[in-house]
Order: sequence, then structure tokens, then C-alpha cells
Amino acid sequence: MTTLTHSITLTADSAVSPRVQATEPAPGLRVYQIPDWVSPASPYRWTVGHHGGAAIASARTEDDALAVAAAIAPLADWSAPAPDVRAALGQDGMKELGRLVYAANGIYPND
Repeated sequence: MTTLTHSITLTADSAVSPRVQATEPAPGLRVYQIPDWVSPASPYRWTVGHHGGAAIASARTEDDALAVAAAIAPLADWSAPAPDVRAALGQDGMKELGRLVYAANGIYPND
């Protein structure tokens, strides 16, 4: 897997967009470890994110994050812009996304 530099979105209104090293296990999905200063008390240090910067799921280990990415990859064209992905998934797809994230030992980032 190729390693690339990825800018992450911390909050919708954040002026801070840290850069991290990430892998892309499926087109448009990035897996990376969050910086130590972000949510330092959280045991969920690994994130599956959209290439646009938004977090999709969090996991305790890199292996779990990669499992989440593999589980959700078939659900959508993750290389599309985030609003298009969300629209394509619809309400049922978002429910399936949540089910797959939890089944692969992940959580939603703000859980």
C-alpha cells in the first residue's frame, strides 16, 4: 500500500487542518493515525477517512481500521466528493455503513 500525505478535518469550522501520513486501502478511503494532541485520552487512535478530509470511522488499531475500510469499500464510490457519497448512500446506506463499521470493531468518530 502506498503512503501519502493527507489533510484531516478536525471539525466543520476548524481553521486547523493537520497533515498526517495515510494509506489508501481502497480508492478514496484513507487510513491514518491521529496526531497525539488530538483527543489524547481516546483509545481510538486510528481513523478511516474520506480523501476530502472527513473522518468516517475510528478504531483502536491499524488492523481494525483496515478491516473497517475493507468492509465499507463496496458501499460507495469513495473517490467522489463527500456530499455525493452521502447522497448516493441515502438513509439505508448510512445505516448499513454504521452496521459494517461496528461489525469490524470500529466506531463513529464522535461516539
